[in-house]
Amino acid sequence: MNNPITMEYQQEQLSSLIAALDDLIAVLELDHCCHWVKHFLTARSQARSLSGAMSQDKLNSFLAAVPSVYAGMGSFNDYYPCPSGKRKKAPDRIHNMDNFVTFSSAVYNRAINLRVIGTR
Repeated sequence: MNNPITMEYQQEQLSSLIAALDDLIAVLELDHCCHWVKHFLTARSQARSLSGAMSQDKLNSFLAAVPSVYAGMGSFNDYYPCPSGKRKKAPDRIHNMDNFVTFSSAVYNRAINLRVIGTR
């Protein structure tokens, strides 16, 4: 028999997702042409608002939206950061743009891992 996942554990996971969003947003903001910044800023804002009064239904709804941009043509998976000469800020602001895949994957994986699947 599986033990139920506690809201305290989910709160820790949500905090970890917010931290990953912080990192990804910092990298995306280096690219003046990146239209994905707005999506992830909105996701981070929603995640922070969930932190105070989290319910499973609200959490599930939020978590459906975060990884949804990673699939399909024209999705976030198709985004490639602009070359260093066209970045609007220093390339080493946050470990540099070479870590983009690491930050992007962290957001996706933490959102997927936070989802609860099954019956109530």
